[in-house]
Amino acid sequence: MTEKKTNKQLKANVPNLRFPGFESKWTETAVEDILKIGSGKDYKHLKTGPVPVFGTGGQMTSVNDYLHDGETVCIGRKGTINKPFYYNGKLWTVDTLFYTHSFNNIYPKFLLYIFQRINWLQHNEASGVPSLSKSTIEQIVISIPSLDEQSKIATLLSLIDDRITTQNKIIERLETLITGLRDSIFNHKIRFRGFNQPWEKFRGSDLLIFFPTNSLSWENLEYASGTILNLHYGLIHQGLPQQINLTENKLPSIKNECLPVNYELCKEGDVVFADASEDTNDVGKVIEFIDCNEKLVVSGLHTIHGRDKLNRSIVGFKGYAFAAKSFRNQMRSLAQGTKVYSISIKNFHDCFISIPEKEEQQKIIKILTNISHQIADEKKILKAFKVQKQFLIQKMFI
Repeated sequence: MTEKKTNKQLKANVPNLRFPGFESKWTETAVEDILKIGSGKDYKHLKTGPVPVFGTGGQMTSVNDYLHDGETVCIGRKGTINKPFYYNGKLWTVDTLFYTHSFNNIYPKFLLYIFQRINWLQHNEASGVPSLSKSTIEQIVISIPSLDEQSKIATLLSLIDDRITTQNKIIERLETLITGLRDSIFNHKIRFRGFNQPWEKFRGSDLLIFFPTNSLSWENLEYASGTILNLHYGLIHQGLPQQINLTENKLPSIKNECLPVNYELCKEGDVVFADASEDTNDVGKVIEFIDCNEKLVVSGLHTIHGRDKLNRSIVGFKGYAFAAKSFRNQMRSLAQGTKVYSISIKNFHDCFISIPEKEEQQKIIKILTNISHQIADEKKILKAFKVQKQFLIQKMFI
């Protein structure tokens, strides 16, 4: 399990946090004594229909037959083995995904949260692709309360899950809004009233001056109080917002023994592109520094560090401009590679970007930044719900 039992729990076999009225001990049981595990099968002989087909990555397609009808908790057999999920209805699973059925003295929704507590990777049986077997799952010992207490716990956590789902939808709608609005602005489909001057077109290489970057890997970095912060390309792909404010966003620092001899510090208004990605949609993904908070920052592994050498743009504009579809499509068409796609500084000679007068830039920044801030606020709410859920799962289970 994900956390060791305390001495008190081992003695009394009760959780630290309970609903009023429940005092009886929880019962230890092997998984095989409370459910049966079904194996997925190939679906390609089936016709298209209304029944979803699930793999470890989610729904794959829909067919006209089913393996199970009713409540189930699915867990990966091979590949992604640490993301169990609940489903209610007819479904088909492929051979990399187990489903559970024939439940005895346990509610499927409660089982979901039991499974979410288990560190499935500790039960991995393969040296390559993570794998689980039925027998391994069946032999895991868990503790369960009465059905009434299970129902109370599952209902509470389900309400939080529903709120998390709603919060994710709010964020998705806002992200769709800002993406559509940004692309329409930079495709000149939308324009603010009072601005009629044509936008000036530049080659990327004519607008930006580029600086050398370092090749430090994660082993050379640490989240500690270091002298110089480092922007690794992995953070551009995951974790960081498009507009970087170092009063709010954290970057790792370079270990003292790994400090580069020569480097160019990033400044407000500088843009940094990820020059490599396994997905063409992410190659050339960009961030812009809008506030360095007087910190020393350098651009790291697999990045391209650029600065407006013409002073034609204002801080906050370029991040949106280089992220717009009108520019990203150009960069994607120039990316090289098969499994990993890459771009280089020379590609900016063949890409163009249009820039309006600075007053219009300010208008664009204001409306897009307002939405960006709203997205950030909603993500904080989402994080709070997830923290709340994890707290309850830790305290209400054994």
